[in-house]
Amino acid sequence: MKKMLFLLACASLPFMSFAQTDSIKSESSSNRNVEIKKIDSNVTEYKTVDEGGDTTRIRIGNKGIEIIEKNGKTSVDLKDLKEQIQRGKEEEELNNKYGDFEKEDHGDKIEEMIQDKLDEKFGKRKHHNHFEPHWAGFGLGFNNYVNASGSTSMTGSNAYMALVPQKSFDINLNIWELGLPVSHNAGFVTGLGFMWNNYRFDGNNNIQKENGIIVSRPAPEGINYELSKLRTTYLTLPLMFEVQGDIANHTAYISAGGQVGFLLGQKVRMEYGDNVSKSYSNKNLTPITYGLTARVGYRFLNIYANYNLSPLFEKNKGPELYPFSVGLMLANF
Repeated sequence: MKKMLFLLACASLPFMSFAQTDSIKSESSSNRNVEIKKIDSNVTEYKTVDEGGDTTRIRIGNKGIEIIEKNGKTSVDLKDLKEQIQRGKEEEELNNKYGDFEKEDHGDKIEEMIQDKLDEKFGKRKHHNHFEPHWAGFGLGFNNYVNASGSTSMTGSNAYMALVPQKSFDINLNIWELGLPVSHNAGFVTGLGFMWNNYRFDGNNNIQKENGIIVSRPAPEGINYELSKLRTTYLTLPLMFEVQGDIANHTAYISAGGQVGFLLGQKVRMEYGDNVSKSYSNKNLTPITYGLTARVGYRFLNIYANYNLSPLFEKNKGPELYPFSVGLMLANF
């Protein structure tokens, strides 16, 4: 399979010449072989073999194909291998330089010294030793809220707040993230993002402020709203703890913590026929919210969940409702 992929990669570059091939091979006491095969000035194959399997990296310019065979399974990944290949080349040169010493029962110490030298120049190996957070990205999900009893059913005095769940959604655009590692696969995560919540009302009504309190705003007589909703916009700031692990040579992760939101905007909208009515006036929404957030994911895709511990409206100025949302996010896009 690896030979086939290699031939395909080479075939995509017909302008290259394959007349000359140089091969260098080194061995170390750590049961690891590194082989470099020079195909062309722009195409080089690097192969590393150890007890657990072997890895082949094919460079085409600054891009490459990484093929890993381990435990009877093969995985293929396309990535920028410029730095990784340079590290592999220098590792092979250091193995050659210290090869004689490794034969004198100093293999482990020499291997550790070589890796320290490489880490000093290139930094820790990204896949195994570098913590990368998973907050930044674009997410889309559904939002709703529960009453003081924890139910999504809006009855009695709260009946006018009933929603159409499948048409009430949230959008998340997280623009910046920061990881604070405590180890190579765990750390704290923070960042900044924007969250838009759309609450689609089920009844023929919207909301309004009357004597400082949020109450129902029924549609005028003879009018049936085709759309009636409340939209909110918040700036979000999380603080989570994330733990990562490897599945099939890619990162899986789970994180949980708290999230603070700062109200940036609010709008109610009603539509009927060709008529559209909007209002941006104050609807007693809580200006600074706080709650819980969690996500579980694999590679660039994760499932997120948010639950507000603070109510949607300010205390005693509207119905006591607590928003929540669940959705999918493309992380680090």
